[in-house]
Parts: sequence; C-alpha cells; structure tokens
Amino acid sequence: MFSLTFKKLNKSINEKLLFNISELIIDSGKCYFLSGINGSGKSTLLKIMAGLEKPDNIEIYIQNKKFDWKKASNQTHKEIIYLHQTPLMFDTSVKNNIQYGMRKQGFSKKTIQEKTTKALQWADLEHIKNNNARRLSGGEKQRVALARAYVLSPKILLLDEAFANVDVDGKNRIFKQIYKLKEEGIGIVITSHELPHNTSLADYHLQLKNKTLKEISDNTTHCFEPSSLKLVNA
Repeated sequence: MFSLTFKKLNKSINEKLLFNISELIIDSGKCYFLSGINGSGKSTLLKIMAGLEKPDNIEIYIQNKKFDWKKASNQTHKEIIYLHQTPLMFDTSVKNNIQYGMRKQGFSKKTIQEKTTKALQWADLEHIKNNNARRLSGGEKQRVALARAYVLSPKILLLDEAFANVDVDGKNRIFKQIYKLKEEGIGIVITSHELPHNTSLADYHLQLKNKTLKEISDNTTHCFEPSSLKLVNA
C-alpha cells in the first residue's frame, strides 16, 4: 500500500489564511470525496498534494519517510496525477493524447502500443480514437484524461470537479471509470458538487469548512472507516 501523509499544512492567499490542516493521510486503494463551498480551497489543496502549488508550511511523509517540499515533489511527480476540471486536450487524435505522457516518460514503443490498446478498450474510446480530442464533448474529454492517467499507473489520482459540465450519460461513464481505478488499487481524491448516491465509491467524505478539514460520515459513504484515516484539525 502506498501512503502519503501531510502534516502542519497551511496555506494563505493575499495574507489571509485559506486553511490549516494538522494531519491528512491518503492511502492507495481508497476514495476520498472532498467537499466545500466555492473559495474554501479544494482545488488549492489538490494542487498542493500534487506538488503543483507550494503551501506556506508543510511536512510530507511518503511511506512514513519524511521529505522536504522540493524532494517530496520530485519523489511523487510520477505517483500522483492531478486532473483539472477542464482537461487539457492537445490538438491531435484521442489516441495521441493518451500516448502523450508515456512518450514523455520514455516508455518503449511496444509498451506504448500495448497500453494504448488496453486504455482505449478500458475507457470505451476505440470508436473515436482517431477523432480530434479538442472537438469532443466534456464527458468524452474527461474519459480521455482518465485514460491518459490510467496508462501511467499512478498511486494517487486527484480529480477536480470530474463531473462538472457533463451530461447524465457522461457522468455514469466517468463514474464507472473512477470505480475501476479504485478497484485496481489507485487512491482517489475527488472534488465535486455532487457525490454519487447509493454507491460505495467514496470511502471517506472530507469537508473543508471554517479553514479546517473535517470527516463527515453519512449514508452515501458505505465504507466509512475513521480508524484508518487520521485527521486532526488545528
């Protein structure tokens, strides 16, 4: 199991405190639903976790080993993938978009081909593999982005508003993809204005409120296990 721990995490914007979190542990194979009103810092928190935005203060532990900010970012840049709510699509085919990360990381041609074929089937994108990715619907773009992340085998996937601007059918398809990722042992943190009901997708419901992070147990998080998630608000 891959475990990522953040301690004494705080962030301010224009000298105004955004949030202060004493401890947050994210484990692979678990799904964390992160809620909060607009401006509470959900996207900022995901970017900090991904090493894309520097906090004011933080302690990071990877597999219980302590790292400073710079070393942790270098250590986890392949293990953690952040997906923006409006995925970046390159002006080329769906197939080439999925292959982008693998080429950048130096995968062999054989591996790229094998993983691409599997990803297209996995995400049900074979029928549009030669279409220009920029001309797809919002839901299709999200599925391409998830497939592009899937082929890189991350330990943790951070999804920012994955269901935004997507129709009902698209939401169902994206949900199924996310569920498959969880079943394969990938840890998922997802922000959304809507938590899928009557599913076991989310193991934990976390809420950013009043500058702190709280655990919330409700009827939609069937697998809520507070003993395995340590959160202490400052």
